[in-house]
Amino acid sequence: MNIENLFPLIVPSTYVSTSWNLPHEKLPISEFVLTWVEFEGSSPMTYLTESEFVELNNNFKNWQQQSFENLKNEGDYFHTHTKFRGNTDHVIYISFLNEDGIGSSRILLSTELSKGFTKGYYLALPDRSCGLIISKDITDKELEETKLHVDKMYKNATIPMSGNIYDPMQFALPNDWTQPIDKAFSDQIIDIIPKSS
Repeated sequence: MNIENLFPLIVPSTYVSTSWNLPHEKLPISEFVLTWVEFEGSSPMTYLTESEFVELNNNFKNWQQQSFENLKNEGDYFHTHTKFRGNTDHVIYISFLNEDGIGSSRILLSTELSKGFTKGYYLALPDRSCGLIISKDITDKELEETKLHVDKMYKNATIPMSGNIYDPMQFALPNDWTQPIDKAFSDQIIDIIPKSS
């Protein structure tokens, strides 16, 4: 197994069943669990098997941290879109519609996101291919409009996840998993997150 092709993936908790022993990590929110997938480029993703999970734990130290590092390095950009307030540079949200199809996983990159959104943020994952990070520094009206947008995306999703908006603590993970391996690259990501003035 090439751990550089391993990525974290949020899935509904209903994926865990007696018929499919999916290796996973429970999240504070019971609606979802975290699992891992392997793929390279445009190749189809495959879910981590139980035997692969055992192999990783036995042979690769900090493999979970490496999977999050892979997520940061996948593609030519971090986030794909930014919603500003009218013609100002005040950020309402950034979105992840990355070409790899697992943009929703990027809502878990708490180290970079917490430093980029210093006044706090909410998150949403209407589709597996899409994650949103919503600034807490917005008006009630902007938040309501964003909620409607998320709900619409969820209703039109290819792989629906949720029409709700969440607090990041509902998706909290062991801190060492999300800590950067390449600190300089992590700082570059933080720098490209648009800052409201």
